[in-house]
Amino acid sequence: SQWRFGFLDSVRPPELEAGGLPSVGHMLRTPLIDIVTALDFPAVMGECLRVVLSRMVYPHSRTPAEVQAQITLMLECLQDPAFVGIVRGWIVEVIRTVPHPDTPDVAGSFGSNPKWYGEIACAAHELAMAGTFRSVLHNKILQIVSALLTTVLAFLDRNGSLALLRQPGKRELWLKLSQHAVNQLSLGPQAMSAVTKSAAERQLVVTDAQTPARPFTGRFPVSWSVSATVDGFRGVIEALPRHEQLQALTAQYRLDPLHELGMAPANLGADLLADYAHDFTAMHMPWMNGLARGAQQQLLVELFARVRGQELTSILELHCLFWRLERELTHIARLMTVTPSVLPQALTLIRTCDIAALDLQLIIVVHSALLRELSAPSSTAQRPSSGRRQVYRDWTARQKVLEGLTEDIPMQPGQPLFQEFLTDIQPRVKAVALFLELVAGPLGLDAAQVEAFLADLPQGSMLNAAALHAGLRMAQRTVADHKRAEAACGQFLERFVLEVCLPN
Repeated sequence: SQWRFGFLDSVRPPELEAGGLPSVGHMLRTPLIDIVTALDFPAVMGECLRVVLSRMVYPHSRTPAEVQAQITLMLECLQDPAFVGIVRGWIVEVIRTVPHPDTPDVAGSFGSNPKWYGEIACAAHELAMAGTFRSVLHNKILQIVSALLTTVLAFLDRNGSLALLRQPGKRELWLKLSQHAVNQLSLGPQAMSAVTKSAAERQLVVTDAQTPARPFTGRFPVSWSVSATVDGFRGVIEALPRHEQLQALTAQYRLDPLHELGMAPANLGADLLADYAHDFTAMHMPWMNGLARGAQQQLLVELFARVRGQELTSILELHCLFWRLERELTHIARLMTVTPSVLPQALTLIRTCDIAALDLQLIIVVHSALLRELSAPSSTAQRPSSGRRQVYRDWTARQKVLEGLTEDIPMQPGQPLFQEFLTDIQPRVKAVALFLELVAGPLGLDAAQVEAFLADLPQGSMLNAAALHAGLRMAQRTVADHKRAEAACGQFLERFVLEVCLPN
């Protein structure tokens, strides 16, 4: 026999089932868009939530406590009419406008087809698994809604910003900016995949960090959208004379829909501006080992305030100054990674010293800090030789980074501080680096021998015979104490003469 059968309905009334889904009679010959529009969205979203959360893939590992906090947050959001309104509006719009995936050239959208259940009625396996025709139709609706819900929740939780909805001082701004961002969300591939058989695919929650491997948690509502909007004007603004750039950027921004929403970049208040600077730093500056993003933010705010002559008061000022000073800011931040302990001193210099000499002042501070590390040998005195070697390797690696950052320093002939740097500070650090790399490291010399070499170096200029005598005395002591030191000291003296005593 070729007869097939299936149960159309259940004896259990649909209103008693979870999810707020309609009966068979209400679903047959009714366009999908009408069915979805009439759904009890909080109930349906609650029914889909477990599946949705399992499909959202975050760019970083999370602890059980963080996952639990996210579930609690999502459940609270489902009870928020404003949030549900944003999500429901986007899902309905997708179903209303996306063309049918099998017949994209045919007039009418996926949601306008009144016979959307035709394929389901012929799917014997799905009918058997669901138990009733009503259940398999419910499953199809839940599948479509959950896929779209996954897409929009992953979009709204970008950079962890969904949690800001629960902060009273940021809630109104979050709702305005999120609605605007959702309206701009592409209805292309993501929406199309949600109404096809690939709807179960996972959805990556995007991070906008400059270094994606180091995601951040946003503090300003939908900061990535605001930043992208303002950065979109960069090419036009940078082509203008510097004194006209801020005024021109303000004029451009006033034509953007963000301005129409009431997003006034100059009227945010100090706290919100600081939150935006936090997110801006993560989105525009690379992650740097040894220098936390909070420290990068401090450098950014202090440098921009110094160049401007007063504290920042606007997001647009922040962008304008970054476009102008991006190279200088990145250079200063990389200097701080060599010796992060000098950050307070660097911030003081940014506030007080001549801005034209700032770069040189900071370079000298970092060189001096490197030398002080070796003048306080407690960190290496009690270490075994292998531990000392690691300390020396770390120090010389940081010195090489500093050397690279110093190569492009502009020449300042006649400037006393610059002459002191060229004749004293830079060659002194280079001499110590050669000693650690070629002698102290390979031979495992202890901290006392390193300190003795430092004490032998002449005060003031290193470009004289006294520096060479210090190198020779070190070699004599080391050869007397270590049988295998001749080759190491010979190599050191050759490079010491060429790179320290006769650098030019």
